[in-house]
Amino acid sequence: MRIRTCVAVGALAALLSAAPAGAAGVAYNEGGNVVVASPDGRHKLALTRDGNPDDFYFGIAQASDGSTIAAKLERFDKRRPVLWRFSPRDGAVAASNVLPAWSGASSVVAPVGMDVSDGGVVAFGYSYCGLGACGTRQAGYWLTFADHGPANPSNPQGSAGLYAPSFSGDRIVSSDGFKILVQEAANAPLNDGHAAWIDPGDAGGRFWAAEVAPGVKQIALEYSHAGKFGIVFASGDGTLGGATELRCFLAVAGDAKDVSYSPDGSQIAWRDAEGVKVAGAPDFSLPLGAGDTCSLSSPAVVLSATGTEPNFGGADVTAMIAARGGDGTKPDGAGGRGGAVPGGGGAKPAITVSAPARARLARGLAVRVAVPGAGKVTARLSRGARVVASGSGRARGAGEVTVRVQLRAGVRPRKLRGRKLGLRVRWTGASGATAVATAKVKAR
Repeated sequence: MRIRTCVAVGALAALLSAAPAGAAGVAYNEGGNVVVASPDGRHKLALTRDGNPDDFYFGIAQASDGSTIAAKLERFDKRRPVLWRFSPRDGAVAASNVLPAWSGASSVVAPVGMDVSDGGVVAFGYSYCGLGACGTRQAGYWLTFADHGPANPSNPQGSAGLYAPSFSGDRIVSSDGFKILVQEAANAPLNDGHAAWIDPGDAGGRFWAAEVAPGVKQIALEYSHAGKFGIVFASGDGTLGGATELRCFLAVAGDAKDVSYSPDGSQIAWRDAEGVKVAGAPDFSLPLGAGDTCSLSSPAVVLSATGTEPNFGGADVTAMIAARGGDGTKPDGAGGRGGAVPGGGGAKPAITVSAPARARLARGLAVRVAVPGAGKVTARLSRGARVVASGSGRARGAGEVTVRVQLRAGVRPRKLRGRKLGLRVRWTGASGATAVATAKVKAR
C-alpha cells in the first residue's frame, strides 16, 4: 500500500466498510500469480491460478480496503495489458479493463509500476515509441480506474517524464530518475503540476521511488548508488512536500526494492535477494546499527523466498479464506482466477526428486518426483551452464509423478560419459506456488 485515500468522500466510506479496522495483508507475485498473505505469513490465498513464470501477472498493488489490482497480457487484436481488480471480500474478480494508451503510441510497455488510491484511481508507468522510427522512447505515467470503464481510451491523462507513481492521499509522489517529486494539491491526482521534494544532491546517488507513511513522519526511498540498489528512510515534518532528513538504511540481502507501508504505518514490506519480507517499520528513537542501518520495531519475516512485487494493503486474508468456504478452495468462476495456496497456513510447499546416481542417457532418464498437489513439473539436466536434457509432466494431485528427461537435439551421449550432471526439478502448482529440488547424476 502506498498510503492511499480516496478522491470522493462517498467512495471512501463505502471502501473502508469492506475491511475491519487494523486489517493488513501483503499482495505479491508467486510463480506468475497474485497471492495475498497475512503479515506473519501464516495464512495465504492465491487470487489467480492462470499465471505462470512466462505469462504472469504484474504491477501488483493493494488499497487500504483490501482491494487488489494487477495486470496481465491478454490476446485481443494483439497482446494488450488488462487491469484486473479483485474483491476484498473473497478475492474474486470484481472488474477488468484494458489499460489505456495514447492512440499515437506504439510498442507500449505498461504498467511499469502501478498504484491504486482508495478512490479507485490507478496510476501506472508506461514506455512507448511514437509513430514511425523508435529513436527515443517516451516514458511517464498515465491514469485510469480500477472499476469497469471504456475498453481502450486513447488519450489517457498523466505526466511525461515521471516514474514510479505512488499515492499519498490523493496526491502522486514520483521520481524524475534522480529526485523525488510531489504533485500539487489542487485537483489531485488529475493535474500535471509537480514540485521537487527530496533531492540526493551531489552524493552520486539517485532516488527512483518513494513510499510515504501515514502522517508523513516517515518516507521510504528506493535508491541506487555505485551499482547498488537499496532502501533508505527519511523523517518528515508531517507535511507532504515539507522538510525531510535522511535517517538510516534498511539492512537487506543484495539489491532491494518494492518497499511499502501497512495501512497504519507500523510495518513495511519489501523484496531483496532472500524474497518477500515483512518487518516492523524503523524506530527512529533507537540507536542505529552497523553501517547506519535502521533499528526495526520488529524483526523481518520472509513471506516467500521466491515472491516478487510485494505491496501492503488492508486485505483481511483469514476473512477472505473464510468467505470461500473456510479453506480457500472455492472457485470464483473467473476462468482460472482464484484458489488456495498449498501450504497456505504458513508451510512452504516442498517436493522431493528420485533419480539414479548413475544412468545411461541415450534412451532418456526417468525421474520420479513427489509433489504436494496438482501442477506442472519440469526437469532439466545440465552440464555447467548448458542444459543437455529436459522434460516435463503434469501431476493431477498430490503424490508421485514420473518425468522422462530426454537429451536435447545435437547432444551426443558419449560426450557426457563419466560426467557429473546437475538435475533441477521445478513444480508449479495450480495456484501458482512453486517448489524446487535438485540432485546429481553421473552419465554412464
